[in-house]
Amino acid sequence: MSSTPTTPEKSTAGNGTSPKRREVMIGLAIDLIARGGLTALTYRSLATAAEVSVGTVQQEFPTRMNILEAIFERSWKNAGMRPEEAEADEPLAKLFEVCSRAAPISDPPDPDLRAYFELLTEMTRDPELKRSLSRVEEGEYPLYIRLIERAQEAREIDPGLSPDLLLSQIWALSDGFCLAAYLDPETSTPQSVREAWTKAFDSLVAQKA
Repeated sequence: MSSTPTTPEKSTAGNGTSPKRREVMIGLAIDLIARGGLTALTYRSLATAAEVSVGTVQQEFPTRMNILEAIFERSWKNAGMRPEEAEADEPLAKLFEVCSRAAPISDPPDPDLRAYFELLTEMTRDPELKRSLSRVEEGEYPLYIRLIERAQEAREIDPGLSPDLLLSQIWALSDGFCLAAYLDPETSTPQSVREAWTKAFDSLVAQKA
């Protein structure tokens, strides 16, 4: 989902934030996490990677939470659903396509997903982070529910199933595959994960109420 970020150009424009510089820093922060986990992300490490001062990083992200929120928003945006997709002609096929974006099936592994999983793990230990990042998920939640309901209307999914429960099961399944790929990357190859993910997804949506 992401491409290798370029180093931001050094500016003499004075204080203030820059959208371009901010996006580059987010990409660099994701790469730092992908290589060394959340502990690898500090103001100093990000400043070094971006070839700017620590103060410049703090201008863009006054707190570390701001950096984590920006990373999560970027990862979620890349893996999430666009509003028009909720009205796709084949809702079940689109649901599988969209949900597969958050499964570790790309080769080479997507650094955005690694950063996303690191943040999910940290959310289990940090209630404040969980509250903050959950707001990002809540923004797209109705789109997923809409797609499931349309698949139920088309009889592609049992109408008796709870859309909320089914979505929570799908997301938990995706997170489980991310965990497996994270803990055992040699065994959890993109091909094996893709096959297992497809079977598990099909099993979930084939449930009967």
